[in-house]
Amino acid sequence: MAYQPAEPAAEQVFQTTANLGAAGVFDSGVIDLRGWTQVDTRIVSDQDGTITIRWYSDAAGLDEVRLLTIPYSAADGFQLFSAPAFSPFNRYVYTNGATPQGDFFFEQKLLHTALSPQILGATAFIAGGMVTQLNRSILVGADSGGGYNNVSVAPTTNAAGTFQNLQVVSGARPSQLPGRTPIQIVTNAITAPTLQYTVTGGKTLYITDLLVTVEQTANNLGQLLIRDGLTVAGAIVLPLFVPDPGAGSSTVTTIAHAFAEPLPFSSGVFWDEATGTLTMSGVMLGYEE
Repeated sequence: MAYQPAEPAAEQVFQTTANLGAAGVFDSGVIDLRGWTQVDTRIVSDQDGTITIRWYSDAAGLDEVRLLTIPYSAADGFQLFSAPAFSPFNRYVYTNGATPQGDFFFEQKLLHTALSPQILGATAFIAGGMVTQLNRSILVGADSGGGYNNVSVAPTTNAAGTFQNLQVVSGARPSQLPGRTPIQIVTNAITAPTLQYTVTGGKTLYITDLLVTVEQTANNLGQLLIRDGLTVAGAIVLPLFVPDPGAGSSTVTTIAHAFAEPLPFSSGVFWDEATGTLTMSGVMLGYEE
């Protein structure tokens, strides 16, 4: 039996290097994709332009089933696009921008198998121009009843930018997120209204935890007001009451709390001895962002 050559793995449909003028157009005509599973497009141009890919169910190109428009920027250099053959036929149109081209390469191939991303060593260099596999996935998690639900995300905005973070339980400290600065405010035995901390300009201080100890020696109800501000004029964020010790005695009150939603401070943290004769100590933990 005579040797039969193997089916080719790829076939070039077109390749053009003819430069286009201002608003010039290259049109591939309708391409027969039957028998092929993957399309491969490569392009480089010194001018911006637009790739328009139309997918048809018929050879005449009358029944359009899919339209894909890809903007091309000359600043991006060589670009490669690969996708499944979505329908039996398609057509490529490249439209140049307002400036005539001085360099142009546009090529289309048909493949029987998908392109594989480059395989690298564990510590190998990764160049920005390498191809990669686009993977869009949906994460699910089991609820207490055994049912599965999509894992949602929530926007977080700070000095590092805006991120869409997964809303999942994490063992990491809240201050470890990108753009946050850990803050610890320690107060030791103060007996008068005092500015404890000045918030960095353009940022907000979020207090997540506090431990406050107050000794009251006056014969009346004491009050410690934690304010957002640099003076006693600041807005009250957290009012704390200290019991009346009665004549000739004193009380020590300890308050510890972790906030599910942190307390925000925009300008400063000011401890105000509003009433009573107080000796105030404690620690406040949080972060700026």
